[in-house]
Amino acid sequence: MILERINDLVYFNNSGIRHYTHISRLDFVDLGNNKIKVLIRPFNTDLVYWEGQSSEITDINGNSYGNTVLDVISGLGSSNVSINTNGAIGDAFGRLRISEPYSIFDSKELDGSASRIWTDVTGGTGSISKSDPNSAVSLSVAADGDFAIRQTFQRFNYQAGKSQFVLLTGSLPTANNVNSRIGLIEGEVGAEASPYNIYNGIFFSSINGAVYVNIMKNGSNTAVIQSSWNIDKMNGSGPSGVTLDFTKVQIFVIDFEWLGVGRVRFGFNIDGVTHYCHQIVHANLITSTYTKTPNLPVRYEIRSTGGADSMQKICVSIMSEGGVDQSGITHIGSSALNTLADNTAGTNNTVMAVIRLQSDRPYSTLRLLSFSGLLFSDTPVRWSIALVAGNFQISINGTPTAIDDLAGSVDLTGATINFWEAAAAGTDTVLEADISPYTIEEGFLAGSKNAPAAAIAPADNLLTVGQCSTGCRSAFVIYAQAYGANTMRYALKFKEVI
Repeated sequence: MILERINDLVYFNNSGIRHYTHISRLDFVDLGNNKIKVLIRPFNTDLVYWEGQSSEITDINGNSYGNTVLDVISGLGSSNVSINTNGAIGDAFGRLRISEPYSIFDSKELDGSASRIWTDVTGGTGSISKSDPNSAVSLSVAADGDFAIRQTFQRFNYQAGKSQFVLLTGSLPTANNVNSRIGLIEGEVGAEASPYNIYNGIFFSSINGAVYVNIMKNGSNTAVIQSSWNIDKMNGSGPSGVTLDFTKVQIFVIDFEWLGVGRVRFGFNIDGVTHYCHQIVHANLITSTYTKTPNLPVRYEIRSTGGADSMQKICVSIMSEGGVDQSGITHIGSSALNTLADNTAGTNNTVMAVIRLQSDRPYSTLRLLSFSGLLFSDTPVRWSIALVAGNFQISINGTPTAIDDLAGSVDLTGATINFWEAAAAGTDTVLEADISPYTIEEGFLAGSKNAPAAAIAPADNLLTVGQCSTGCRSAFVIYAQAYGANTMRYALKFKEVI
């Protein structure tokens, strides 16, 4: 039997079949007459063993460990194997992956276009279409200057000291004169303009069919082509033995420690095994941070410089390894007196507030904590919180107005939050049919006149506000339905996660 140590422990049997496994322990049993049994204890698989003469155990270079059992054990070292966590069994900080990952974001394309989560923008004859039979979204270009971008509103908060692990499924186009990117990517905040070029990010890309891994800071890109990847070129010659075929869909892997100057790794998951292909390290090598921010949205994009092709967006999962502490700054929003129209017929709802991120500070994660109301009549009220895109319209005294165009909103002091209160604008209504599909929280206030209703805590909802690739913002809309005319005041508590 041949034993070899690389990133993870790799062992071979005598028939030449190569086995990869993460080893937790090796135990040696002396069978007498210089025979030995090696018990191999992998993670997550059954115990395996090899039995034979001590002299049959060699290393990968053909060197024998000895002719006695004691020589073998001495040559291999302690029966407790030291595990190198630079491979897939270690996170971006080099810690053994034994923790339960905490999902920050998950997205599938099973139905609908997920308009509260993703925003699409195209240029020229570029197109984005849903493929229901494949549960995927196709982004296509056909002529020079075309582009198609699908990006999340939300930027995903990185917590210092935790490894962030990203899985993205889809495809990269292979045609000439077509460029594409998949990963954590943003444009220049506050300077969004067609064709919405990228400004910061950690991502995979293809240019004329050649594949790169990239880190971009403030428009300056570090791109490494496949032939220069420093862990595994994924062309059959590396430790994985895998040859990537980019005409097929792939599971793209990114993990990173930020702290401004940490390690970034890129890889692919093939047959359930993560194989890293390249890493970029920064500590003790650079003079400042490697990206402007770790809080980045997910983007899939394709651009034509004269060619035609398409790419697929399928599924995304972002995890914090080792859990998440939702530490942050708590803020309170309260209202003046809101006049609630009688909604017994179910024809209108009174908008009370709109909450969104400031246009030049889109990096925060906003979590709703609680809502409470004070009624001034005995009629019951249903309150609701909806998450809508910036082009959603509400009616202000009969005039349709897009969320992005609301006048009189206020940037809260010391926060990244923009708050618009409807009480000062008049009676503001939206049709229930328009907003109810976007409602994420709701409850009832049935307190008697001049008695405060009990506070109601919204559920732990992963949906939050953000900003799209064109600069539009999504927003929380607080609205109420009164079953009989009523007036009320409310208080809303939310946290700005840092």
